[in-house]
Amino acid sequence: MTKLYYNKTSRRLCNRYPFDIPIDDDCDYIEVEDDIAEDTFTCIYGKSWAVVNGELVMIDAEEIQSTTEYQNTIKNNEISLLKEYLSNTDYVVAKLQEAQLEDEDEFNSLKQEYADVLAQRKRARARINELESLM
Repeated sequence: MTKLYYNKTSRRLCNRYPFDIPIDDDCDYIEVEDDIAEDTFTCIYGKSWAVVNGELVMIDAEEIQSTTEYQNTIKNNEISLLKEYLSNTDYVVAKLQEAQLEDEDEFNSLKQEYADVLAQRKRARARINELESLM
């Protein structure tokens, strides 16, 4: 078992990223299994570890989430995911182009079959453009 100290006011863990809160008289502790304590040495960007209702949880680090750097990172991550989706569905466009060159009926059939993918690709491109204009 490991003792994890936390600030009684903020409820955040002491000596943990992203806030290096020292252990002092305004601290209390909880005891957790060693592997759980080890997990608290890392956390999701924009979050911090805290003790809420006696439970160890990640909470929003509003001081970080309100920064331009954080907001741009979130936008860049979303752009990356959307571009990955477009890349993963490029085969649909190639398939449609080939069908359009060879057989108009097959093209129309495939266009109907992949209508949802095509609509999602259109939304993804629009969202990428929107996010890039905000940065």
